[in-house]
Amino acid sequence: MSRPGESTPTARGSRGGQRSTRVMSDLLFGACKANVPVAILRDSPILMVAAVEDLCWRLALLDCSEHEPPRYERARHRAWKQESARIEDKRRRVRAMVDEALMAS
Repeated sequence: MSRPGESTPTARGSRGGQRSTRVMSDLLFGACKANVPVAILRDSPILMVAAVEDLCWRLALLDCSEHEPPRYERARHRAWKQESARIEDKRRRVRAMVDEALMAS
C-alpha cells in the first residue's frame, strides 16, 4: 500500500505521475504570430513581460469573442466594439514589445 502523495506503478509500467522531461524550445506570441526561442525569452525581461501580456491578450480576445451582443442591443454592442478596440490596441502594444526586444537581442 502506498502513502498519500506517492506514485504507484501500474501493470503497464506507467510513469506514475512523474512529470515529462520534454523542454519547450519556442514560445508562440499570438499577438504578432512570432515564434521566439525560449533561450532568448529567458534572457529578456521585456520578452517575459510580453509573454504575460500576450496571454492576457489571448484570454481577453477569447472572452470578448464569446460575448458579442446582438446588434439590435445598440448600447451593449457599442460597448463590446469599444472593448474589442482596446483588445486590438493591446495586441499592437504586445507586438511592439516583441519587435523591440527581438531587435535588441
